Formats: sequence, structure tokens, C-alpha cells
Amino acid sequence: MTLPASVTITDVALRDGLQIQPRTVPTDTKLVLLDALLAAGVRSLEAGSFVHPTKVPQMADADQLFRALPQAPGVEMMALVPNLRGARRAVEAGVRHIRIVLSCSEGHSRANTNRSVAEGIEETRQVVELLRSTGDVHITGALATVFVCPFDGIVPVEQVAHVVGALVDMGLDEISLSDTLGRANPDHVRRVVAVMRKAYPEVAFGLHLHNTFGMGMANVMAGVGEGVVQFDAALGGIGGCPFAPGAAGNIATEDTVFMLEGMGIATGIDLERLESAAKELQKALHAPLESAVSKALGWVA
Repeated sequence: MTLPASVTITDVALRDGLQIQPRTVPTDTKLVLLDALLAAGVRSLEAGSFVHPTKVPQMADADQLFRALPQAPGVEMMALVPNLRGARRAVEAGVRHIRIVLSCSEGHSRANTNRSVAEGIEETRQVVELLRSTGDVHITGALATVFVCPFDGIVPVEQVAHVVGALVDMGLDEISLSDTLGRANPDHVRRVVAVMRKAYPEVAFGLHLHNTFGMGMANVMAGVGEGVVQFDAALGGIGGCPFAPGAAGNIATEDTVFMLEGMGIATGIDLERLESAAKELQKALHAPLESAVSKALGWVA
């Protein structure tokens, strides 16, 4: 296996990590966490999502949060949006990088956004048109349930290719593939990524992995082996989808940094400085972290 010289780790703790927590974290605390992540060298992160505030109350402050974000040259602070309403809110809040989320499976699409996959594709097309009409907004795609759906089971690779193709037709050339349930194994990840990269060589594919069954780091390596150089991860390994029964935490940023840096793959993130961020997160959640590295190194707030 030829290893890349570097990869980008997008920390999603402030969005995917916090969205399922029983405790709603105040905006000011989110900003403290963000500053700690930046101090550790994180240069790509999801700061929040513009979703229905009653369905995901932990993200209800997205408008306020994005207006309060610090100026950080060279840092990509993105928002996730599922629909036109969310996209309009994000634009009004001054977001410059928007990830549009879309489910690959019918069951999850209905549960997550109350629409079919076809309806989701059509609304995504409208979102892309809206964002392009507003000016300089970086648009990327994020596909949920690429591998396994909690309602439909294993998602056929042909279905994934269909949805990816629709996004490519809209002009998107950066697409994150999500193992929403954390049920994929390395061979499954390898096969799907290989098919997508062969079918759409112009697209930069990333991976959004969960560690529900302990496959997270192995799946990272499967992605690396297929040329993926962008991975979503969450500080502390927190997170999960409130509309995907059985979904557990993301792969942990600190675990991913520890493994890749040890292999000579640069991430730009300082593991020692992540400890401060991890301690701030523990204080915010009033709970210990479950990541392997945080336990091994005794990161206790």
C-alpha cells in the first residue's frame, strides 16, 4: 500500500458529536471548544447544522454560533444543511462553506428528512442553485447511509452510484461517504470507495466513519488504501445520528491522529494539544470520553 504524505481530518464534534447529546451545550461553550480545536491545529471542522430546532435542539443556536465564529484564515468552518430552509438560514448567517446532506437509502431518507431519495435529490438541486446565486459559497456533498441503512439493510452500490452521479451532475466534486451506523467492514468500505472512484475520477471522496462495532480505524485504513485523504472524526469519539437507530459515536479525532501520525502520515494536528480540547469537552458534557487514546493517556478533566 502506498501511503499518502498527508490527510485532512475534519473534526465534526461540534455538529455530529453534540447533536445527539442529552445535554445541550451553550453557544459560548461551543466557541471555547472551537478555540481549543484550532489551537491543536484543526483546520477543517463542522461547526453546526441548520436543521429544525425542535427536532435537533442541540443545533438550535446555529445562526448565533456562525455569526460569532472567530476570523481564522486558512480554516474551513462548514455547516451542514438538509434542505432549502436550512440553506437560506446558513446564507443569512454568513456561512461560506456548506455541506448538503442527502441519504442514499429510502428508509433513512424518510426518517431523517421525511422525503424520498428522489425528492431529496431534487431539493438538493434547488439548494445548489440557491447557493450559487448568492455568490462565493463553497459547496460540498455529504451522503448518509452509504453502506448500511438501519431500515433497509445493506445499500446496493448501484444506488450509491446513482445518488453520487446526481450530485456530480449538479457540479459537486467533493463528496463525503458516510458509514452512518458504523456497521461497514474494511472490505465493504474498500469495494464501495473503489467503485465510486472508478466511476467518478473527478470527485474527491472523503469518509465519515462511525466506530459502533470497533471497525473505525480499520475502515480508515481501507479508505487510505483506496486513495481517500479526507476523513471526518469527532473529538472524544462522540456523536451519532438521532434518526438512525443503533448509530453510535464517530471515530475519534485523537485516535485517528495517533494512528496516522505514527505511520508517518501528516495530519497537522498536535495530539498533545488535543488534550486541552478533550478536557473542555468533558466539562461541557459532564461525562468522560470513550476514545481509546483519551483513556490510554488519562485525559481526565
